[in-house]
Amino acid sequence: MDEEFDTFVMNEEGEDRLLDSLEATLGDTSMGFILDHHTCDLFPKRWFDLVVVLRSSTEEMFDRLNSRGYSEKKVGENLECEIMGICLEEARESYDEGVVQELKSDCVEDMDNNCERIVQWIGNWIKDNR
Repeated sequence: MDEEFDTFVMNEEGEDRLLDSLEATLGDTSMGFILDHHTCDLFPKRWFDLVVVLRSSTEEMFDRLNSRGYSEKKVGENLECEIMGICLEEARESYDEGVVQELKSDCVEDMDNNCERIVQWIGNWIKDNR
């Protein structure tokens, strides 16, 4: 536990256990899986046909994180990462071109549109892979 950022931190042993556990499940490429995680450089390319990076305006993110009671330091680091596009950059460095999709997620309408796009993508994946 990182007390300063009030978050859990995964060490190398934990990463290895996570990857071993997921490999047993995700190794079956005849099935589709959705994995929700906040980093991508940990996972092998072969596991993913789509990587979605949700982006938000810094004003919206500031309000969201403050409403969750996050510390000033944690809010600041998250805002800095968003401003610099760190998650999107890491995703683009980790996966092939075309796999990474950036979606705006500022309001409920954005979230609804994102869900519709992802459901449509899943439907197309099922048609192509079944």
